[in-house]
Amino acid sequence: MSVNIEGGVKTVVLPYKPQDYQLEIHRDNHRYRVVIMGRRAGKTELALNELITKSGMKPGLYWYISSSYKQSKAIAWRRLKKLLRDDPAWKYNEIELAAKNEELDVVIELKGADNPFSLLGVGLAGLVMDECAILKEDVWTEVLRPMLMDQSGWVLVISTPKGKNWLYDLYMKGATGVEEEWKSWKHPTSINKYIKSQELEDIKKDMSERLYRQEILAEFLEKDIGVFKGIQKCSIGEEKAPEDGRFYVLGADLAKHEDFTVLTVMDAQRREVVCIERFKDISWKEIKDKIQYLANKYNDAMVLLDSTGVGDPILDDLQMSNISVDGYKFTNDSKYKLIQQLIVAIEQRLITFPNDDILIKELEDFTYEISANNNIIYNAPDGRHDDCVISLALAVWACRSFIHSAQVIERREDEEEAVDRQGHGIEIDTDDSDTMSVIPSNGRY
Repeated sequence: MSVNIEGGVKTVVLPYKPQDYQLEIHRDNHRYRVVIMGRRAGKTELALNELITKSGMKPGLYWYISSSYKQSKAIAWRRLKKLLRDDPAWKYNEIELAAKNEELDVVIELKGADNPFSLLGVGLAGLVMDECAILKEDVWTEVLRPMLMDQSGWVLVISTPKGKNWLYDLYMKGATGVEEEWKSWKHPTSINKYIKSQELEDIKKDMSERLYRQEILAEFLEKDIGVFKGIQKCSIGEEKAPEDGRFYVLGADLAKHEDFTVLTVMDAQRREVVCIERFKDISWKEIKDKIQYLANKYNDAMVLLDSTGVGDPILDDLQMSNISVDGYKFTNDSKYKLIQQLIVAIEQRLITFPNDDILIKELEDFTYEISANNNIIYNAPDGRHDDCVISLALAVWACRSFIHSAQVIERREDEEEAVDRQGHGIEIDTDDSDTMSVIPSNGRY
């Protein structure tokens, strides 16, 4: 930003050179604008500059709102102050995330939608809703939309799509031209000239086809996509007692806080889950005893457990017992590798597991975030569990040399039993010289 005062007139120039697609949106005068873009396409930069520019035209209160206060602070607060830094008229409240300009009689505030009814009580001259796809519809209909009435305030909705939910309905209002006050745009990530084509090619390799279409191509898909595709086709197995001569592995996810400890046993050669045990509120000694008992029961199964934090001393204790056990330490990078292997195994039907309600629900709920550095971070949604998912992923990792056979496991409609058929599965990234405790060293944060 540069400031020039001449003849009593103050001129402010923002440190922002909009690209053509951004300029088109800035120049548009529709009251309700919906902008659907792929990740890192320049949505937030567009939104903040729109807030600043519009606030210079009309006094009042302007809001930027995302899914949470924490998210708004991380995404937009520092960038907003950077845009305003050369104009001393702006004063900042770091607690309230508010920028105030008394010369213009304007306040720009950053808000979170995690407690929507705490937002009630004010009127807005303008509003930006960021990553609107993950907000609940009633945040818009019951809270924010009425706040625009008394000042005929405008709204700019920016988001990457997430299925054909209520955001899709807003987008269609402007896309069809039926609603005169609405205008919509949709652009893939590649519209941003600062994103190198090689970056897009690289991230495409890390994503399923549907995820790439949603997150990068900005397509509204028929159904909101989860991380795992093909869950039902893999859930054709059943729990089985150990068989002589079979080689088993055991994935152990240890309880933290309110979580569950989950033990998943797989027949490594058949690539099928044969036992799932899930429990909580028991002592560490009881957990160790259960792991040792189950490993011994299944032909001295090889155990791979989460050795992060509290798991480290448990690993040490188990290694002094009579079972084969190794640890897997979790970082953003190692978790990414672990989940990627499970994604491939499920999507290509390389494994089977019982139709266990809790496991299926966790697989369906499991989600992801994409960081500012274009890195994928996998996790369970807030308030939900992923213990069964992680336990399964550890078991799959432990038998990954058998997964390399890349056979597709599927059930023919006219057959009672599952059958193996040679498939087209891709090789899973590993090093034959590694033991099963190998932790990836390069990747995602």
